[in-house]
Amino acid sequence: MKHIGIAFCALLLLTACNNKKDKESAKEKAVPTEFIDSLLTIKDEKQLIEIFGDEFITTDSVYDTEGNRSEVTLIYPGTVNQVEVVWKNPRKKSGISKVTIHAFFDEQNEVYLPNSRWKTSYGVTLGTSLKELERINGTPFIFFGFGWDYGGIISEYNTGKLGQYPLQLQLGIIDIKKQGNDPDYEMLMGDNEFNSDDPEAQRLNPIVISISVNNSENGK
Repeated sequence: MKHIGIAFCALLLLTACNNKKDKESAKEKAVPTEFIDSLLTIKDEKQLIEIFGDEFITTDSVYDTEGNRSEVTLIYPGTVNQVEVVWKNPRKKSGISKVTIHAFFDEQNEVYLPNSRWKTSYGVTLGTSLKELERINGTPFIFFGFGWDYGGIISEYNTGKLGQYPLQLQLGIIDIKKQGNDPDYEMLMGDNEFNSDDPEAQRLNPIVISISVNNSENGK
């Protein structure tokens, strides 16, 4: 009887492990895509939790470039894969208005880690370089200078391909310690607009450190 009891316990443990694996596998398969813009089709927070799991969803506050505070839902909070979700109806947490991903910033080493699982279906990812953006866009673009509230944000795609999408991109340097005193970086600082084909921008070749995709129904 003792051997039967041990065997039965082992069977229960094996079944529990298999069920856990099945659930984890099902949850992973349920994640709709690696494309961040596809998240805009999710209808509310309940569906978000069904897809990603309650343990990977939380609520937090963020501030925009004007200092305005808003409440957002976070997917994978505090990780390189974090996504900020802004709702059309914040009270009901329904209808996604905008999704944003930022390159994770390592404060100790002062470097950005642009290795998120997310990308856009438009071909842009965190870490995409300025030169690669020009290739995707099909033409040079214009961006704001670094070092202020709108620093590095692309302001005009110059009739390029990326201008067709409800997309906002922000450029930055990877290593603040090494590149912060780069003469080319200093030439691209301040409340001014610069062309991506400027010699300084080409030599510096900054990367995408933030991507926001708006719901097209809200306009660009």
